[in-house]
Amino acid sequence: MYKSIISGLAIIFYSLYDKMPLLFVMIILQIIDYITGIVSACYTGSLSSKAGFKGIVKKISYSFLLTVAFLFDYVILEVADTIGFQVSFGSIFGLLTLCYLIATESISVLENLEEIGIQIPFLSKTLKIFKDKIEEK
Repeated sequence: MYKSIISGLAIIFYSLYDKMPLLFVMIILQIIDYITGIVSACYTGSLSSKAGFKGIVKKISYSFLLTVAFLFDYVILEVADTIGFQVSFGSIFGLLTLCYLIATESISVLENLEEIGIQIPFLSKTLKIFKDKIEEK
């Protein structure tokens, strides 16, 4: 069992290796989102440890979702290779999921900033269009 866990982690890290800059962006955005969420909650008087805990659980769940997406890509590529089918893409589901999460986190940061009075309408609209385009795929 221990070897299976290590193998699984190795597969995940290998499939994420060339996506590390994007993964780093997502992690930074998650941290910024959490901090701006706390600031926004303080500003509006709605600070709650329960909401903060839910935020942390949501961030961790995003990581699970991303892991599943990259594992799904790995399975597709392995099955395709096994049956001799040539696949012209790499980690499409993982990459789309990662881009979607980056857009989601970015929008959330902007919403938190808007709650404390900082308006950036052109960026908010652009990110929402980007997220909608990803959802269409």
